[in-house]
Amino acid sequence: MGCGGRAMNYVNAGKTLLCFGITSATLYFVFLTVQIAEAQTSAPFLISPYYGTTTISQVYSINHRAYDLLLRYAPVLAAESGTLKRVEWFSNDPLCHQSSTNTACGFGLHIRMQHPNGYWSIYGHLSTTGFDLTTNGNAVVSQKQFIGNSGHTGYSTGPHLHLEIRPSQSGNGVDPFSPNLWEDGQWATPSRPIPVPTNLGETVVYEDTGGFTKGNGGPFNNPCSPGSCFEWIGTTGTPPYAPYYTPIYGNSSTPDEWARWQTQGVPTSGDFYNVQVHMPTTTISKTWQARYVLIDNLNNVLATGVVDQAGLPNSTFTQSQWVSVGTYFLKTGYSIYTHDVTGEGIEGHCPVYCFLIVDAVKLIKRPAPFQIIYH
Repeated sequence: MGCGGRAMNYVNAGKTLLCFGITSATLYFVFLTVQIAEAQTSAPFLISPYYGTTTISQVYSINHRAYDLLLRYAPVLAAESGTLKRVEWFSNDPLCHQSSTNTACGFGLHIRMQHPNGYWSIYGHLSTTGFDLTTNGNAVVSQKQFIGNSGHTGYSTGPHLHLEIRPSQSGNGVDPFSPNLWEDGQWATPSRPIPVPTNLGETVVYEDTGGFTKGNGGPFNNPCSPGSCFEWIGTTGTPPYAPYYTPIYGNSSTPDEWARWQTQGVPTSGDFYNVQVHMPTTTISKTWQARYVLIDNLNNVLATGVVDQAGLPNSTFTQSQWVSVGTYFLKTGYSIYTHDVTGEGIEGHCPVYCFLIVDAVKLIKRPAPFQIIYH
């Protein structure tokens, strides 16, 4: 059966009509089923995912289909609105939960987002995230929303952000400069760096001052008085930064030790605040997966952030520092708490036990940047 000179092409609904013909008895069609890729926009849609400007430490290449940006434990923003699909460690090897020269450690702590136009973005080597770990997430994130802090986890030779843009979930990374995909920010034309949000005032809740409690037996049982108490060991730090620590005994899924910071100075009607936690310098073996949980006045969980305490500070960044776990709409009676369920075993990257460190929490009032949907 042939088409002679009557061959033609027709593409529709995933099928290609190769040709048609007519015999004495039959009108026939020859179809070849093919996979037709959905047309994908190349119109600019990205912002530079950080405040201000930075430099590129490694460019896009066939062997590195991404850009490395010199961000040292700095806030990372969503480059485009979308759905947060995965927040995870690239490898479950505890030795990959810090900086490593092992290529199998990959992106370290990282985030993967899916965008409305079909593209995906990957943010690698993070030290904190504004979301709990998940491999099947559905949190809706706005462009410019804080999603984490850059860091030095996984296969990394120094603190930076690995930014990878993919045309699909499983596609190879593409170069966002060719064609240009930058809609706003440092790399847009003209360049318009994303400004740091205005600080409208801040409040710090210190350990052993009003608003801070700690205890054991699960949240929020058996609160103990200031100073060392059962399973909570005080340090000799200089007040107001004199942290406590508690050992992590294993992979229990039920919290035992807990620490809580109640919001201070927040209006009854509520307002937007960036929540930051203080990470002190210490030689104690710290957890790589501390969860900070935002709850309302009825103890309902509104959001969870994750901090790699083991990498903050570390051999590269030795100063104590404030790191963000997210920007939220807070009201009077809301609290932030952490607990000793980290997912680590007794033996891990720590010599014997890993420890959860608790110190001060800071609330920085911000202008309303966008609608925040709790996750």
